Amino acid sequence: MTDPTARKRILMVDDQLDYIEPYAEALEDEDFDVTLLSQVDTALDLLRSETFDVIILDMLMPPSEHVHEDFEDLDLRKSGGWVLSQIREDERLRDVPIIFITAVRDTRVREWVEETERAYTGRDPMILTKPVTLTQLIKMVRRVSE
Repeated sequence: MTDPTARKRILMVDDQLDYIEPYAEALEDEDFDVTLLSQVDTALDLLRSETFDVIILDMLMPPSEHVHEDFEDLDLRKSGGWVLSQIREDERLRDVPIIFITAVRDTRVREWVEETERAYTGRDPMILTKPVTLTQLIKMVRRVSE
């Protein structure tokens, strides 16, 4: 049984760490335990070995040198959906809430992510469009982590 008083763990993945660091600090101030990563492959490895209550992802994630070969040739606009599908294919991670923070306004990119999330969970994805206020993110993380 999990300890209800334990700090909720959040994994934040964005190739621009300087952008998400203020969000991570704000969430830590709200008593969340936050792990920041900038590479997809590292995030996927960590998700296979550790437990998180919420995952926050950028929708466009360029591949790193060690990422899976399917991802290397992927159109960058589909990278968020690919990462999402890798997470959702793991039964253990299927119900972990994922919040996308993105500057992407291209409806095709958003539809790819929406279709992927619906296919695995039957739910619409949670997408916050940059610029995101600290209050918006904190409220959403609190809501989905309860």
